[in-house]
Amino acid sequence: MSKPVSSLWRLFGMLFALLAILISLVGVLSYRVLNRAFDELGQEIVLDDLKEYRALLEREGIEAVTALFAAGNHQRDQSLRLLDRDGHVLLSELPANLPDSLWPAVGEFPPAHPDSPAWVRRHLDNGGNILFGRQVLPDGRELWFGRLDDRDQETIHRVYWLLGLAWAVTLILAVGPIVWFGRYVLKPLQGLMEETRSLATAGPTLQRVKLTPAIPEIQSLVEAFNSGLEQVHRVTGELESANDQLAHELRTPLARIRGHLDRMLQARDTPGWVESPEAIQRAIQEIDRSSRLIQSILTIRAGEARTLQLRQEAVSVAELVTNTGELYAAAAEERGLELRIHPGPDLVIQADRERLQQVLCILLDNALAYTPSGGRIEVQWGRRGKGAVLEVLDTGPGLSAEDLKGIWQRFRRGSAASASVPGLGLGLSLVRSIVETHRGEAGAENRPGGGSRFWVWIP
Repeated sequence: MSKPVSSLWRLFGMLFALLAILISLVGVLSYRVLNRAFDELGQEIVLDDLKEYRALLEREGIEAVTALFAAGNHQRDQSLRLLDRDGHVLLSELPANLPDSLWPAVGEFPPAHPDSPAWVRRHLDNGGNILFGRQVLPDGRELWFGRLDDRDQETIHRVYWLLGLAWAVTLILAVGPIVWFGRYVLKPLQGLMEETRSLATAGPTLQRVKLTPAIPEIQSLVEAFNSGLEQVHRVTGELESANDQLAHELRTPLARIRGHLDRMLQARDTPGWVESPEAIQRAIQEIDRSSRLIQSILTIRAGEARTLQLRQEAVSVAELVTNTGELYAAAAEERGLELRIHPGPDLVIQADRERLQQVLCILLDNALAYTPSGGRIEVQWGRRGKGAVLEVLDTGPGLSAEDLKGIWQRFRRGSAASASVPGLGLGLSLVRSIVETHRGEAGAENRPGGGSRFWVWIP
């Protein structure tokens, strides 16, 4: 277990132990306070009964005392005794289940005082107690009264049982959150840390952190973490694909450039030297092609990083579309395609004219490349919300479901692409980067009658 999680468990253990000790101390102190309170209450009861029986004895005699004791039905838990001045027993009432030997000897009582009784406490075999109070009368007689604390002990035990129940409930309420916290917070965090460590040694295969029962916040953290892993895996895959594509695409022009330069060197001292300008021109073309490839990748990366610089100016959408359409008219006619430029409203937007024309050219290049001979390409524009939308429609093969999901990714070509259609799959990625840098949107969809529709929206 990791050090932070272990420290939390130790902290919870210390808090739980401290809580248990405090509850135990409260229980012990409560028991002692209850016993003391009931002892004082028992003495008050014995003292009141002694005063009552003494007054009755002095006023009406022994018979009245005996009758009152019997009428009170106290034979089960009280005792009464009367001695003359010589120590002879004149009256003795003791619970039937107690032996006469339970009566204390006269010498067990502290010295008698006329105004206050003397006390003796006896412990019984059943765990109870009996409290005897001794009162000396003015004529020398002694009146003893005893009281069992059975009911007091029952009450104390009942109260203590309730205290124990409260202690158990408190303990459960204290342990419950700790157990819940450990299961749904600490344990998932521990698993998350262990799995993230194992990811460092995992292979190139996409790994995900398993979602264990946890609080919603940790579940959201795991889901976000897995999304990040998927993003990293996707970017890593794109980088690997980019490296492969770049290695392949740059190898060919570099080999051609080298071949042209070798021919130039070989032909330098021969009559064929006159062909050297053509070789130089072809070499320059290959260098330009490689430069455009690298520049496209850098532009896409700058757009994704929000660092692409724009030269914003007022751009007439109608003028931009019309001029660009004229550039592609000859190419469309050569391929046997009909290129229509639909008139639209006179819209002026703040944008980078060169970048926006580059977007439109890429969309037209794709439409020309994928639309079969005899097909039709349409360009139109209009107002949508607080911006302008440009649309390029064709009658080509359309887009598959897989294309609609990933066609905007780098080095991802449509399913209709073939070896005869040149390209690396960077065009639409470049379109999206430029449009998003303008804080706009780009999208694609299939047309109901066949073909595809690509659109960009610029605010």
